[in-house]
Amino acid sequence: MQAAPPFRLDPPVTTRRLNRRHGSAIFVLALMLIGGSYLLANAQWSTINFGYNQAVQFVDPDGHNQIYLNVSNSTGAVDFVLYPVTEAQFMGAYATLHDRNALPDTAGLTAINSWQVSYSGEGAYYGTSIKAALPSVPSGLYLLTAKEPNGEPAATLVVLSRQTLVVKTEPGGQVMVWASQLQSGAPISGMNITLHNAAGVPVGQSVTNADGVARLALADAELASLQNGLVVGQAGAQVTAVGFGWEWSSYIYYGYFGAPNRVHTVYLHTDRPIYRPGHTVNYAAILRRKNGHQYLTVDAATPVAATLRDARYNVVATQSLTPDQFGLVHGDFVLGDEPPLGTYRLELAVGSGDSAETFTQSFRVEEYRKPEYQVTVSATAPHAIAGDETTITVQADYFFGQPVANADVTLKVYRNTYRDNYYWWEWGYYDYYPSSYQEPVDELSGKTDANGQFNIPYMPISEAEYNTTYTFIATVTDALEQPIANSLSLPVYWNSSRLQMQTAKYGYRSTDSIVVDLAARGHDDVPVVNQQITVKMEQNYYNQDNQTIAQKQAVTDANGKAQVTFTNMPQGWYRMVATATDDRGRTVTTYRYLWIYDPVDGIWWYYSNDDLSISVDKESYAPGDTAQLLIQSRITDTVALVTLERDSVLQEIVVPLNGPVTTVDVAITADFAPNVFATVHLFKKMQQEENGPYWGRYGEAELIAARTELIVPATDQRLNVAITANATQYGAGDSAELTLQVTDSAGNPVAANISLALVDEAIFALAADNAGDIFQTFHGRRGNRVSTFGSPTLVDMYGPTEVADPKSPTGTPAPTSVAPRDSSGENGVDPRRIFLDTAYWNPTLVTDAAGRAVITVPLPDNLTTWRVIARAVTLDTKVGEATTSLLVTQDIIAQPNLPRYGVLGDRFGVGLVGQNFSGAAITGQAELTAENLLLLDAGAQTLDLPNGGSQAAHWTAVASQIGVGTVTSSLNTAAGGDLVELPLAVKPFAAPERVAASGAASPTASETFDMPFNAVHDA
Repeated sequence: MQAAPPFRLDPPVTTRRLNRRHGSAIFVLALMLIGGSYLLANAQWSTINFGYNQAVQFVDPDGHNQIYLNVSNSTGAVDFVLYPVTEAQFMGAYATLHDRNALPDTAGLTAINSWQVSYSGEGAYYGTSIKAALPSVPSGLYLLTAKEPNGEPAATLVVLSRQTLVVKTEPGGQVMVWASQLQSGAPISGMNITLHNAAGVPVGQSVTNADGVARLALADAELASLQNGLVVGQAGAQVTAVGFGWEWSSYIYYGYFGAPNRVHTVYLHTDRPIYRPGHTVNYAAILRRKNGHQYLTVDAATPVAATLRDARYNVVATQSLTPDQFGLVHGDFVLGDEPPLGTYRLELAVGSGDSAETFTQSFRVEEYRKPEYQVTVSATAPHAIAGDETTITVQADYFFGQPVANADVTLKVYRNTYRDNYYWWEWGYYDYYPSSYQEPVDELSGKTDANGQFNIPYMPISEAEYNTTYTFIATVTDALEQPIANSLSLPVYWNSSRLQMQTAKYGYRSTDSIVVDLAARGHDDVPVVNQQITVKMEQNYYNQDNQTIAQKQAVTDANGKAQVTFTNMPQGWYRMVATATDDRGRTVTTYRYLWIYDPVDGIWWYYSNDDLSISVDKESYAPGDTAQLLIQSRITDTVALVTLERDSVLQEIVVPLNGPVTTVDVAITADFAPNVFATVHLFKKMQQEENGPYWGRYGEAELIAARTELIVPATDQRLNVAITANATQYGAGDSAELTLQVTDSAGNPVAANISLALVDEAIFALAADNAGDIFQTFHGRRGNRVSTFGSPTLVDMYGPTEVADPKSPTGTPAPTSVAPRDSSGENGVDPRRIFLDTAYWNPTLVTDAAGRAVITVPLPDNLTTWRVIARAVTLDTKVGEATTSLLVTQDIIAQPNLPRYGVLGDRFGVGLVGQNFSGAAITGQAELTAENLLLLDAGAQTLDLPNGGSQAAHWTAVASQIGVGTVTSSLNTAAGGDLVELPLAVKPFAAPERVAASGAASPTASETFDMPFNAVHDA
């Protein structure tokens, strides 16, 4: 085999400029072996660059006054040329450098200065980092080129200024600018602020006020055009600038709650969380558009489309929808007879084109069988004390309100062992780390009594003086041999009591009196009287020194409360430790943390290494309160900007930082609800020694910031919804009258739209309600939608999302009532044949001006508990929800026991379980007939039914006819009877065979195939 020739570049590759994203002088070769030869994929060589994809450098003539760059050699010289540029030229060059990664064209530019810098470095493998001082030139915008002899040139833009800008943009088109001196931090008043889009065209102008703040209002299109745009500030001969590219984006995180940065808020829900094939999926959505800190109703012209995707993410159907006066849309999708099972997605696209926003709600499609009864597991109390005996109760009840008597019960017991992990929650309940698995402890068994209960005493223990959790898993099996399980997680505490320790706030001056409120209570919330409590103030707890600075004693009164006061505490960060001994001789401990500061003689005492932090003094506030913000800064003798922001900048405060600890009082207003973010900003000047390491951060200064959250619950936006029924229980097929009353938080009636559903409670035993909390959707804590830019900072960027394309027409609402009953049963007993999972659905029920609505709901034939769910919204987006229950039952019940389907020729058992809740023992006649079954032992059977008891009747059946037939189960007694009609499908004993053909049809086509002689025609 002939050897491959030595590697060479043919033709020779000349020196080329390195792609700026590599950030250093590296010779890059990508080689691919193809048939024994080498292919050169890429070869780039650069001798100089201005940093990691850096298109702009900010230089302060009174600061370092230096440009930073990388060179490939250990020694050499660099020639620099400096060109003044206009805003439009600056933006054009920025696009060339940043977006196209190319050199800007200097044709037409006039150099203001040129010079050469010689360097000598250590010759590191990745090259040498050097600094070059700028000559004395006026403040302004510049393009700087650099070139080594025999090398390719490089370029960067320069903002030469003594002033800095902080820019905040809001989704509504508002822009806030803060101008300050870099060296002193002092705000600059009277500075002309001009916003330029990416083409360099001015789109907005303003002038800063005495605090250095300017505000500008832009249209949405103008705000969008600012991407890669520029803000220029000019005060006399001084010019500064900041852009909207990633070089200037702040490191401030964008809030950690709520939805993405969207224009709309949508509450999308279905009538229930799970469906069977062939069922109808009903849905509704409340749509709102955000307008600053308010919600606006989405108008009818807003494009809205609903798309249903199956478990394989295929599009099943799409509907176009029109919002009504309440901003509500609704519709339904009918599932196929054999759809793929699994999780489905309902997508709602609001808006059109690139501006459309998509919201989703999932639900399940399964071939389920609803349970007949439910199981609950409880203990004597919601908790237990280690070593004390408790009683575990397993309760089994049919959904129609009667107990499951004489049923088999198994109870498995598991234990989690926890390791203490101290946190300072209010009542001294600490967080714990669970072990990796649940340890099995016991397995018990028994039967339910006449009340459907199984009771057993149990003594949980706790090892090593830790709290733990016991899990009790109960399985109940009834006469139909249907096992139903449920579980209980029981906290087991080592202590019999708990301590609470509170202060009015988290931060105090060193001259303040610190009043500490104490309380001792049992886990049942009963006060502990005459409890001795010791309170210590500890410093240096974070490095385990635990220095006790002060200590107080207290004894609780008749209400289990006590109080101690600390005075003249030195400044610092403290842990308050309260300890007591419970009635079992066990130590009880709780913690609280606070800071104490000296505003006159402040020192940096905070144990964190952060340069800047901000904290609040309370967990939550109400409008009218005053919040105290505590700013801790290693950078002093400067000025900081504090903003209160969320959807927009609500307030800005310029704060001098004369020491390491500064407090700011903020008046809480209604606009702050449900939460607002307090952000403090300042420019940290970088020291010379910080600029040395390669891959380090270079520059005059960086914008640093810290953030905290002020929680202001929007309690005035919550509606009270009351549901009242006209009876305590109903019979199958009865009509229920429901009265709904809606009031606001003050108790005043309001007009509202109500989405009302009646769903079989057994459904929620299969799948939990996944609609979400309507109040949290609209008035829960929200994220920060304000973007921050400063001179200069580097961060990453994020990308957009995509939405579905609306196509199909709107669906019609589901029926809001059931069909009339057919009273054609035997012995005067009405047959029960209408069985539904959703008895009623109406998403557009509107109350009157008194907040009242009355409806009549015909109930289907289910014997069950119906969960009534009402979700209300007003035009001004006050929201609320409520649930209640309707019980449908009767005294004599026949429960059919049938297979889901049969196969022709199969032989199997069928039957029914008779149940008696009449109040006395009775005898009844049970009978079963079927249209497509042959009963080998047909005829009535006699059942002896004790009160509250049951007995089963059994027959042997043969599937004799293909198709869907009706199976009638009946039970007749002197106290009444029951008649149930259910469909039963009999399938052929055959396998499906499919024939497929393909080809062009113009306009019609036909295909002939042979029918097998043994084909089942009725299949």
